[in-house]
Amino acid sequence: VKTGEYQGSTAWSTATVNSLEGSLMAGYIDTDNKGAIHKMEYQSGTGTLAGYGGNRTVFNNAATSYIKLVDDPDTNRMVVFYRDGGNSNYGTSRVFSTEDTNNAFETMGAEVVFYSDTFSYHQACYDTVANKIVLVHVHNGDSFAVVATVTGGTTNTCAFATVVKFMGDGISQNSGQLNYLQLMMNTTLGRVQLLAEASGKAGRQELSGRAHEKPPVVATIKVTGTTPSIHNFSRLNSEMGFSKKGII
Repeated sequence: VKTGEYQGSTAWSTATVNSLEGSLMAGYIDTDNKGAIHKMEYQSGTGTLAGYGGNRTVFNNAATSYIKLVDDPDTNRMVVFYRDGGNSNYGTSRVFSTEDTNNAFETMGAEVVFYSDTFSYHQACYDTVANKIVLVHVHNGDSFAVVATVTGGTTNTCAFATVVKFMGDGISQNSGQLNYLQLMMNTTLGRVQLLAEASGKAGRQELSGRAHEKPPVVATIKVTGTTPSIHNFSRLNSEMGFSKKGII
């Protein structure tokens, strides 16, 4: 990073690659806790940082946390998901794109709320089979999945389908809470893969003669149209608990 280029916080930082240009996009909290994004260019074939494209672009002029960036190659757009402290900590999204020639941000789309309440964890991943974005979030111990459809052009917006509650109170064996969510696209299965730490009934299992309360769990998420469904929910046979290191 260039000296003096960035002086904000990395507490909620995230980064992903823009598939259209191959540039690295970073989302983070700016110096006054506002949500910001920045585009970074690399010299071809060297992996050396050549410079920063354009200026920082603020996507949320209020306290921001739980920032997540997702690339949508179908529309050549990117989506930033976050918790908006200026709007009751609601789950919010904005769609944007970049100009390859000027290394600058095009007009960012309007804010779209995907969850009208606060939440503790969330993750999002592009489903290359459904050409949609799968978003999972947790609220008061309940876990939800929702599918987002991105519209580019002059609109730059996200449309969210019906939210599906798949874990929590009243969900039989899956009562409990997911923590430290991770999502990735499993191209072999053609589905999004979920990895998380589970607590409560869903996380309880007997290992070595004692109850282990927070093992890692895995599941797959299948998208049919705009409806997500959870499959192959399994507890990993590990006494180590969840390392929070994620999946690759």
